[in-house]
Amino acid sequence: TLEAIADYSNSMSGKLKGESGDVIDKAMIVAFLINPFDDEYNNFMYFGRTSELDNEGNFTIENLIPGEYVLLAYPMNRKYVPGYYKENELAVRSWEDATRVEIGEEGDHGTYLITLEEHSKINGRGRVKGVCARDGKKGMIKQDGLQSEEALVGAMVYTTDENGNVVNTVKTDDAGEFVVEGLAKGTYWLNADKVGFYNNSTKVVIEDEDIDVNTSLTLDSKVTSVDDQFGDTQSGTVFPNPASSSVTLNFTSEQSGVAEVKLVDLRGNSVLTLDINTVLGENQVNINLDGVSSGTYFININDSNGIANIIPVVINK
Repeated sequence: TLEAIADYSNSMSGKLKGESGDVIDKAMIVAFLINPFDDEYNNFMYFGRTSELDNEGNFTIENLIPGEYVLLAYPMNRKYVPGYYKENELAVRSWEDATRVEIGEEGDHGTYLITLEEHSKINGRGRVKGVCARDGKKGMIKQDGLQSEEALVGAMVYTTDENGNVVNTVKTDDAGEFVVEGLAKGTYWLNADKVGFYNNSTKVVIEDEDIDVNTSLTLDSKVTSVDDQFGDTQSGTVFPNPASSSVTLNFTSEQSGVAEVKLVDLRGNSVLTLDINTVLGENQVNINLDGVSSGTYFININDSNGIANIIPVVINK
C-alpha cells in the first residue's frame, strides 16, 4: 500500500515548442518519477505528475517527490511527435534515452525547453491493428488473446518508415489496442514505449495500400524493478469504449480523499471537470456525456497526492 506523500516546496518549469520554433500551447506535460532519493517512496516509482500549458507554451509542476524525473510532452496537435525531454536536442521517443532531471526538496529546479519534431507526411490507405500487453511477471508486450490484467494501457506506439522518419504516433486504449492508419505501401517499424518498461520494435510490411494488416507482432518488453506495482496502480479503465451517452470509470486510489477528473479533447481543452470523493482501493464513477461531441478524448485523473492516470476514450454519437 502506498504511503501519503509529504508536501514539498519545490517545482520545475519549462516551455514546449516545435522544431521550427513555433509555440505549442495545447499539450499534456507529464513528469515521471524514475528514481526517488528516499527509499520510502520507492512504491511511487514511475508515477506521473501532469501539467497543462499556458498560451505561451509554458508549464510548471509543483510539490514533487525528491528524485530523478523524465518529462514527457504529449501534444494535442497531431502535427507533432510526442517525446521526452532531451537536453539541447529534439525530444526523444524512448524514456530510457531522456535526460533525467533532479528535483530536491525545496526551490525551483530549472527551466526545461522541450522541442518536438514533426511527423513526416505520408498518404495511403494501409492500416495496422495491434495490441500491447505485458505477459505476467515477464513484462512482455505482445499481440495475442489478452486477459484484461495483461493489457498495457497508454503505451506509445511510434511508426517509422525505412529512413527512420516518424509517420504516425498513437496510444493504446484501455484494452491495450491500437490502430495505425494512413500508411502507403512499404516497410515500417512499430516502436512501443512506456515508462517503466524496456521499449522494443517490430517490422511491418504493407504490401497493398488498400488493405488492413493484422500482424501477429510480438514486442518483448521487460518491466523494470517494480513491475507488479506499475501495471496495477498506474492504470484505470473506462466502459464502454467507444461510448455514447455515458462511461463508467474504474480506477484505484491509494488513499481516501478528493480526485479531479477531467475530460480533455485533442486540442487540450477541458470539456468536463468533476471533483469526486475517493476511497482507499477500487473506485467507480459514472460520467454523463450529454453535451459532449463525438471524438477522441483523454480522461485525466489527479488524486490528492497528485498521482495521475491518463486514459483514452472514444465517443461516438
